[in-house]
Amino acid sequence: SSPDEPRPWAQADYDTTLTPGRHLPIPDLSALPLPSVSLESPVVDGKLPGPDYKAKITLEHPSLTDVSRYYEIFPADPTGAVTLPDGTKLTLTAVALMLPGDADPEGKRYQQAIPEWQDPISGAPLSEEATSPWAKKEGIPRDQPRLFFRVEKEGGLPIYWHWSSGYDARTFLRISHSSSWSSDREHGMFWIDLDTWHQTSAKIAVQFAFGQPMEETLDMEVGANRTIGNLATVTLLETLPFGHGSSSWGGGSASRPGVETFRVTFDAKPTASERQGRSHLLQLWPPVNHYLINSQLPSDTSPRGLTGNYGITSLRVPSTNEDTSLTLRRYPRLGRAVFTLDALPRLPEVDNLFEVPMGRVTFDYPGSFRQAATQAAGVRDRMTHHSSSLPDSMFPLVLEDTTPAGILAEYEKLSGIRLYFDPAEMTVSDQRSVGIFARIAEWWKANKPSWIP
Repeated sequence: SSPDEPRPWAQADYDTTLTPGRHLPIPDLSALPLPSVSLESPVVDGKLPGPDYKAKITLEHPSLTDVSRYYEIFPADPTGAVTLPDGTKLTLTAVALMLPGDADPEGKRYQQAIPEWQDPISGAPLSEEATSPWAKKEGIPRDQPRLFFRVEKEGGLPIYWHWSSGYDARTFLRISHSSSWSSDREHGMFWIDLDTWHQTSAKIAVQFAFGQPMEETLDMEVGANRTIGNLATVTLLETLPFGHGSSSWGGGSASRPGVETFRVTFDAKPTASERQGRSHLLQLWPPVNHYLINSQLPSDTSPRGLTGNYGITSLRVPSTNEDTSLTLRRYPRLGRAVFTLDALPRLPEVDNLFEVPMGRVTFDYPGSFRQAATQAAGVRDRMTHHSSSLPDSMFPLVLEDTTPAGILAEYEKLSGIRLYFDPAEMTVSDQRSVGIFARIAEWWKANKPSWIP
């Protein structure tokens, strides 16, 4: 598996995420009028009939566009800086990489350490003095590399940081599947778990809301509503004692009109910690405002994000909270800064991704085991559904000095399933490839002219 051969199936996502000028205008209330919402709530006169409850919200929504299409894309200049249209400057100033092998094999299950920070352009180590104002202990990953990075902001306007993602600039593959929201409200402090273990040039995309925000105040009373120009509306649907335990999101798709049902429930009696709070259920519309609006209660020291699905979100507060209003801060634009890392810290150059060294890795769950190998090898997983996992009893599973090929061999041994690699399709499967000549025969059968017998 070549480390620099473009993967055709990855091209569309790579271009959509990183190419300037591909964003769509953010819809307002004239483009997406407020849909109907029905609420079935167990709360009567502010109380529940018992310790277990279920609140059901049904929302009929129009066809919704993928939120990622609303982000404006701003590539960094050669110095690693992005200057936004409002004058705000964002600079990638520090990166670090931690590996599962950094953990003490005899230590506790989840360990922490301070990453070794370096300059993202020169690769030179950054001194402890330079990083001490913001560097702290971070969790050591168990089954994949974790890339940390810092984006410093210059300018007086606030930014509402979101999350980040990583792409391989040579293969076009997305090389991250989990990431953090910024742990810093002023500057951006992020980590992403990498699917890759080899050296490559990477594109790091950092998302945020920006521009001069508009502020409105929402009364914390059931039924209270606040409209922000023609841009957004926020309604407090219900307040649930004890907070909420879990949410089950109904079926349907964001790509077509449909009906979504949300159930906010306790599966058992509330725990002591759950009894310490209550939850406010909110409707935000259009749904993109989940990423354009953050909120702040008078008793809060920093803003809170409002996330959710299809225009429904929740805000949990302590039971002792006596705030009667909520400040809504709505940003006008969504941005995605794209930084280039010419080299990833600590990772080796290889010619065959199946043989990239991974050292010691620990897999806690079956779902990440085989996929870790195919992602690291830059190939697709085409397993049939009946052979997609291993029993939970086999985990945690520790492998020493392994490679993607070694993981796949271990999977074969533990599962008893034979794996096959198709180099033409770049897929790993439990079904033998039909081969190039059989594929040609199938193509000819489907495409030959009607006059040929």
